[in-house]
Amino acid sequence: MKVNLCVEAQAIHPIDGDRVEYLTAALLALMAALSDHRTEMAKHRLNSPEPEPMRIYTLDDLERYPNGISEDPVDWTLKRGLRTVGKELNQIGGEDLMFKACGAVEVQFGVGGSAVIDKVFDGIGSWVA
Repeated sequence: MKVNLCVEAQAIHPIDGDRVEYLTAALLALMAALSDHRTEMAKHRLNSPEPEPMRIYTLDDLERYPNGISEDPVDWTLKRGLRTVGKELNQIGGEDLMFKACGAVEVQFGVGGSAVIDKVFDGIGSWVA
């Protein structure tokens, strides 16, 4: 079942319907990449020792994560992309559109996918994980 937010987006903000459709596709593509990456990393972890985590600092996250982010840089980068999409969805249609996008992810990736989105969207607008 393909979820298309374009129709709902037209009701919320008619001019940005195409942008919402693009953002939804980007959100689903980023989730697919994140899911694939995590599957590959799980395979490698079974056969190798745990590497030292890499600390990542960005100006955007210094206030939110004063001690830096210690995690897989690919995973982190994909989640930052998801967050960027969430910010744009919030600008276009607020929390209602963000909930619909989260629902689109849940349809394609299950509850685990929507849980990732819930955490990534935390703090955007009035979204609370």
